[in-house]
Amino acid sequence: MRVYPALLLLAACGGGTGPVPETGSSLGPPPAPIERANVVLVTLDTVRADHMASYGYFRETTPHLDALAGESVVFERCMAPMSTTLPSHTSMFTGVWPLEHGVMANIKKGDIYVRNQRLRSLTEVLKDAGYDTGAFVAAFPLRSEAGLQDGFDTYGEPEGEERERTAELVTDEALAWLGERGDTPYFLWVHYFDPHSPYKEHPETGGFESSDALQEWLAERAFTLRAHRELVKRGTQGRLMDAFEAANLYDSELRYMDHHLGRLLDTLRAGEGWERTVVVVIGDHGEGLNQHGIPGHGYTWNEQLQVPFLLRVPGMAGRRFEPAVSVVDITATLLARVDVLVPSAFRDQLRGLDVLAAGFVPRPVIAMTSARKERTENLEEASLMTQRWKYVRRGTLGASLYDLSADPHELRDVSVLYPDVCEEFDAELSAQLAGQTSRGGVRTRRATQEEIDALEALGYGGGEDSDEDG
Repeated sequence: MRVYPALLLLAACGGGTGPVPETGSSLGPPPAPIERANVVLVTLDTVRADHMASYGYFRETTPHLDALAGESVVFERCMAPMSTTLPSHTSMFTGVWPLEHGVMANIKKGDIYVRNQRLRSLTEVLKDAGYDTGAFVAAFPLRSEAGLQDGFDTYGEPEGEERERTAELVTDEALAWLGERGDTPYFLWVHYFDPHSPYKEHPETGGFESSDALQEWLAERAFTLRAHRELVKRGTQGRLMDAFEAANLYDSELRYMDHHLGRLLDTLRAGEGWERTVVVVIGDHGEGLNQHGIPGHGYTWNEQLQVPFLLRVPGMAGRRFEPAVSVVDITATLLARVDVLVPSAFRDQLRGLDVLAAGFVPRPVIAMTSARKERTENLEEASLMTQRWKYVRRGTLGASLYDLSADPHELRDVSVLYPDVCEEFDAELSAQLAGQTSRGGVRTRRATQEEIDALEALGYGGGEDSDEDG
């Protein structure tokens, strides 16, 4: 990757945001990779990091995750490469950007994107290393035909008329699978979908009510109090989404999900293999909730891109990690903590970095909208972010620049004040996108009627003007 000198300085030094925690060997020698380590990957669909107390939220929506954060490396600025379910998950497992693996949306105008079959996945590497492998996913966009099933011995997913499954059911299946494990190391992937719209209140695990604190939180971020959710689900119409209602219901979904995730974590802690179990918890993308006037997701605002990322490694002390990283980095970072043979071809495939390695230098982090955001609708976006700056190119609408040190919620475009910074960011963004395109290739097939029906039932493909893209 080519990085302009000023961008490298801004990325490494924080661009005036204050001290950036040192990385690499200055943190002390990392523990040796763990032999026969169990690996548990939990992916949280539609979870924005700033709705967790461990990321500064004023409510306790995720007490079990916050407890895990206390014994984990907490990545404070982890960004999705695309705020869309399947592309982001595919980047997690392959360690490459969406333009390289070719999955550019969940669905687009009746077309399904097909993953680049030359790429191998994290699961295949662990399976070849002798791992038992099991996946339990909660929603149809991650069905086995979507391309992430390779290497899994067991792939639990919605069946029949199911389109999504609750955290309770997914956890039950994962716990049953764990109960059948012997001495062989295992890789377990558990996916939760509950915080995805439409939101439901869960009185059994606790709801939330509007308050002065919520009003202050929304006002600080300039939420639109009522925004129209264009998402059209089968048999329903889009409606005005009240920001207070959305936050309260969304937080109730988080509490419900966290309750059942807590059952999984408690079982893992009580098991004999906890001392050799690596746990990764990461989001695939966030949610607008009316911030910047967008109820859903699919764009490059930080609230839709920034996700929780917790890494619990036995023998590694919990700490905060401030530099910006990407969801694309998790495979390289995880494999460096586990004592398995990683084929050289897979190492060469990875574009993500081991961000905990000695000598790691923060770099600008890229993100983009999915293919459903049409250039003809002026919706296609690509962004590049360092510790200080966020540059966004919005198709024919031009570009914006945000000084995150002074404006963390992206409320003031300062592009006219810093034309030289914009020029360097634009050149670097073009270079990165061109490089990714040259290494990739996009291929599609026509969706089956079953896929169209299922995805429309979840709100995907029901309207091309939807603000929601998975």
